[in-house]
Amino acid sequence: MAAILAFVISAPAQRSPFLDFVKKRISKEYRDKKDGRSIFDQMCPVNSDPFARRVFFEYGAVFVTTKDVRVPRTCIFRDRREVDDFQSNLEVKSFRFGNSEIELQEPAMERLIDAQDEAREVGLRISPLDGKIAGRRSYDDTVKVWNSRFYRALDYWVRRGKIRKVEADQTRFAPVPIQVSRIIEWERQGFFFSSDLSKSIFYSVAPPGTSQHLSMLAFDVVEAGNPAVRRILNKYGWYQTIRTDQPHFTFLGVEETELPARGLRNIFADGNSYWVPIPD
Repeated sequence: MAAILAFVISAPAQRSPFLDFVKKRISKEYRDKKDGRSIFDQMCPVNSDPFARRVFFEYGAVFVTTKDVRVPRTCIFRDRREVDDFQSNLEVKSFRFGNSEIELQEPAMERLIDAQDEAREVGLRISPLDGKIAGRRSYDDTVKVWNSRFYRALDYWVRRGKIRKVEADQTRFAPVPIQVSRIIEWERQGFFFSSDLSKSIFYSVAPPGTSQHLSMLAFDVVEAGNPAVRRILNKYGWYQTIRTDQPHFTFLGVEETELPARGLRNIFADGNSYWVPIPD
């Protein structure tokens, strides 16, 4: 028995196939020209930064997309300059969906147009949710959306006497990583920050600098509740990858059968099929 117990205790923790795939992808795409080492630990320190870890496993499916598009060299853009610099070096294509001009990385847009064409052939539509921010977003866009959820919930819990006003005021003007760490702690106590105040804020909005829309590889769809629309989008490499965010699709650009090998697992929630990262 002692020998068996010793083996169990010393057995290494299971590694995440998702993390391994991303590390290899980043190593090839962004190699340190000075010594040839991977920069993953610098771009997303999942073992030392709880914020980075939460973001990576919530929104990181975008990092296993097809090699035909570019992924960021960070899982958290720190400011407007970093986002602008990344987006300015992409091959971008715009297309008008109804009254909204949408911008995406070119391969992602081409496949989205293909999906829209097929949907039209069978009498369906693929429409952008909330106008142009359904596709490309700026850093300021992500700040605006975050604040719309964060401030509302913060004010609500202050009025209820669950969060002290002085603590709320300090957090309101704190850097985003501090805001997120305090929100996580409040949510552990049952004070939730989602739109309906019933679950984590991560179910409603990505923190500034972490949205997949900044990579120009995400598109929010009005008709996401229609299974036929979802099947067409899946056919052209667009998948739902953020659990509970039904309208949100991520361009992965590969067949569904390839997704498990990239470290994604299929889960079902409220009738929807999501491909999400397998944590370690």
